[in-house]
Amino acid sequence: MNRLILLLLINIPLFAISQDTIQKSDYLRKGDFVYYNDHLFTGTAIKKAESGQIVAEEHFTNGLANGIWKEWYISGEKKFEGAFVNGKMKGFGFNGTKMEVCSGSLCLKTGNS
Repeated sequence: MNRLILLLLINIPLFAISQDTIQKSDYLRKGDFVYYNDHLFTGTAIKKAESGQIVAEEHFTNGLANGIWKEWYISGEKKFEGAFVNGKMKGFGFNGTKMEVCSGSLCLKTGNS
């Protein structure tokens, strides 16, 4: 019984980090879907600057955008943040001083355009 508990405790962190992280340049986009190695991609895609700093982070589930996406300028200032559900922007987005609140395909834009 103790071995079983120990085995479970050791493997739980492996399941938690088993989600793929790839470079944004490594995936293929076909319409709303993203593929990696000829399969719908589930995981995180990142883009790095030459310095190694992450400048974009995108999340996908079954090939569709899902979760919080973020982009930063090289200075580290946030460039964009948006929430996606099943490939569509939902809730909010931030791009410089412009704020967008979206519901389906309808977005309310405020600030500088």
